[in-house]
Amino acid sequence: MFKFLKEMMDSVREGAAEAKAELAQEAAEKAAAHSAATEASRVKLAETSAYEKFLVSLGAPYKQTYTRELSAAARDEVPVVYLYCIGLPPDEKVEEFKSMLERDFGVTDLESLQVTYMALLSTEIDPDVPVDSKADLALAIARTSYMVCTGAAVGYLEPARALAMTEPLVQQAMARFDSWADFGANFVVGEKAAPGSNVLGSGFLKRTVDALLSHELSPWKHLAWPVSPTERDELLASRPRGQAVSEADGLG
Repeated sequence: MFKFLKEMMDSVREGAAEAKAELAQEAAEKAAAHSAATEASRVKLAETSAYEKFLVSLGAPYKQTYTRELSAAARDEVPVVYLYCIGLPPDEKVEEFKSMLERDFGVTDLESLQVTYMALLSTEIDPDVPVDSKADLALAIARTSYMVCTGAAVGYLEPARALAMTEPLVQQAMARFDSWADFGANFVVGEKAAPGSNVLGSGFLKRTVDALLSHELSPWKHLAWPVSPTERDELLASRPRGQAVSEADGLG
């Protein structure tokens, strides 16, 4: 009897030890995976040009609303990556973003993206055309940045081409606004007054802008807005020049 009880207790102890070892192994594997993901994020951020970071951040009111990346990064204790870089967080589904591009812009491929981009550029963001409303301009810049960068993220065009085609809207952003707070405040006003805007959507976007201006991980807290001519020149000079884009492509 005593031998039987002892064997049972030994078996329980062995099972507990094995379970503890398995838990420790799982924890070690999760920690290693977390460390690898964090390092990969840091490398990606380090390799991303200042121009790309600024461009993507101009469209952050929409991207953050759809991906909630600030919350996810804070929860998982990882760097924010995709509010700085062209691309989508790994958990996001490409097909859903394709559907949103079609819903919001009528964009379904490279050709329709080009047509929409050129229309926005000529009517709302053209540097040679005076803009009466900074609010309308902030809205147009944010929407266009989001559209082009997301188009690259889902594969409608190469990221290098997205960077090449967006210099006019980056130029206008730098010329007409002097801070993320200025840009964000005007975006909120422009979005609220835009045709088709609704109270629910405007409320979401207003909260997103507030988060971008205050959250400790937000690019709007870490990227300095280029104010001086030297800062603007340095930002433009950081854009990769690996792919030339001609006006014949409709992206010049």
